[in-house]
Amino acid sequence: MTDGFQVDPQALRQGASGLLDAAQRLSEEWQRFTVTVQGMGPMFGNDPIGGLIGAGYQAAQGVADRSLKTVMDAFADFGTGLSRMADQYDGTEQANSDRMRSLHRNMD
Repeated sequence: MTDGFQVDPQALRQGASGLLDAAQRLSEEWQRFTVTVQGMGPMFGNDPIGGLIGAGYQAAQGVADRSLKTVMDAFADFGTGLSRMADQYDGTEQANSDRMRSLHRNMD
């Protein structure tokens, strides 16, 4: 026989909040970085080699942008899921408590 398991909905909500905060912070930092880089203007010069380096940098930045957006979306989705999970556990616990009270009243 097992002892079952325990769930702490408040801890789930704290985890959810942490993931949502991380997604927001990552978004803000990435935006700050891209604005800073764009504000520097053409960093690699206008000659053919500088153009190739710049094109390579732009491609790498595009990959990083898509990757970070995927991570931000995943953090937000997991955070939302944890929050919903906490609500479901709380709702189940409340329903079980209500049933037990009802049974106890019916036995009296």
